[in-house]
Amino acid sequence: ISPDTSFRRKLQRDIKEKLFGEGDIFVWDSLDSYAEVLGVDLFRATGSLFADFKALKRLGCSCLILHHPNKMGQYAGKVTIKAQSDALFSMQSLGKYKWQLVAEKHRGREVLSGYTDCFVSIENGEIQIITDLVPGDDEYVVMSILDELSAGDKKQYEIIRALKEKDVSK
Repeated sequence: ISPDTSFRRKLQRDIKEKLFGEGDIFVWDSLDSYAEVLGVDLFRATGSLFADFKALKRLGCSCLILHHPNKMGQYAGKVTIKAQSDALFSMQSLGKYKWQLVAEKHRGREVLSGYTDCFVSIENGEIQIITDLVPGDDEYVVMSILDELSAGDKKQYEIIRALKEKDVSK
């Protein structure tokens, strides 16, 4: 979501009317843009931005918030963002078409509980994912999801159906 000046008012109206619910996913690109539109200083008032995200969460929605580092590699409001988030990942470039995705925080989510980090690369047009997992049930869940995601262009409902067939819950 790249909000404009009237976005928050419309969003709060839609939340109040419960137009969103379980399974709806919001992607905010980026936290900086949202703060700028609202006139909020990320260093001083990051927590106030999370009111909208928490209201959506109470309705059963998921929010993915993109936040970019400055030129020094630091994040504005990082302490507050980490405290307010259920899960926090950082992605660092390891060269052309290679990244490391690190789970910095998670609150016991089923898929994340055995997960520490992974490396993602694109080689010859194919996505390669290498994970570092704790053995056990969580490994089966993560590997099942990664298998479905890397199997090609599938719709969300197709991935969910395939995971249910493998006894991985939605």
